Amino acid sequence: MNEFGGDWTKIKIEILVEYAKAYLQIMKDKAYFKLLYFDGFAGSGSIVKNTKVGVDITVGAAKRIVGINHPRPFDLYYFVEKDENNFNSLKKATHDSFPDKEIYLIKEDCNKKLVDLSNYLRRPENNLVRTLAYVDPCGMQVEWRSIEALKNLNLDMWILVPTGLGVNRLLKKDGNISNAWLTKLEKFLGINKTEITDMFYSIPVQNDIKD
Repeated sequence: MNEFGGDWTKIKIEILVEYAKAYLQIMKDKAYFKLLYFDGFAGSGSIVKNTKVGVDITVGAAKRIVGINHPRPFDLYYFVEKDENNFNSLKKATHDSFPDKEIYLIKEDCNKKLVDLSNYLRRPENNLVRTLAYVDPCGMQVEWRSIEALKNLNLDMWILVPTGLGVNRLLKKDGNISNAWLTKLEKFLGINKTEITDMFYSIPVQNDIKD
């Protein structure tokens, strides 16, 4: 099971589930569309919050989404999870618990699968596929090129950007960023070193004019 702290995880799941229901409500009378749900960091299917007084278990987003049947379910579910323990738990929570649904679980890097999703949706035979994609990394794993690959496609995409755990920590106040960190920022932001410097840092100007 995944371990996270705070109530934000619960709130985030509830918001996502309500959005998915609203999305399915809009699509309920459009049976000609095949609906695909994609989760790039699906986790284990359950969230555990450790406290001093007990254990609080929350049903994860993946299982909640698969469990939606009204106003209509998604036709296809695609879950990506690299961690083997989480992957095995996710399989039990989704694929094994809902044998009547078309669920695919892939132990792979999310960036690769986002590009694969783009290629899938661009095929002429899939022009009636509509996608709700959810990408919620715990760090800076998602690269801009992967997101850019989905440009102009028929999908709604949620991307949660962990600025506190990633970008803010790498953007040092003195601007002295290592090459390794710069490479990570370039991949994440989709801009080069010069653009990063120009965007996030200002050069102090000293006024030498004297009275």
